[in-house]
Amino acid sequence: MTTSNHHLVDAILAACRAGRDDTALQAATAEIQQALLAFGSQTPDNLACAAQIDFGPSVGRRAGPERKVGLRLAGSNLLVSDILYEVEDAGMPKAVRAAFADLTEEAWAAAMRFVMLLLLSLECDH
Repeated sequence: MTTSNHHLVDAILAACRAGRDDTALQAATAEIQQALLAFGSQTPDNLACAAQIDFGPSVGRRAGPERKVGLRLAGSNLLVSDILYEVEDAGMPKAVRAAFADLTEEAWAAAMRFVMLLLLSLECDH
């Protein structure tokens, strides 16, 4: 496997093009997890992240399309984008405000919206 800064995104996009059966989703998950670790290294944080993320369907979502396939918490029905959807409107956390004193609420909201749109762009139809 070649490693580049884009291999993780490439693996996610390839997963969208793959089949939707269990075997294809498991293979896509393995490739995404490998790419995540190749990009981020095998630190305890990254290993824990890779173990908690898979690529699969979500049905009956609270917001957005009823059915999507994408990055989710492993073995659950919860897409990562659904979690960030709730974070997006929560306001800037105190720790972020302390680390970036000049960061405005408007800039924070723009950054969260961008991350949301990026995650949504990496999802595909069920």
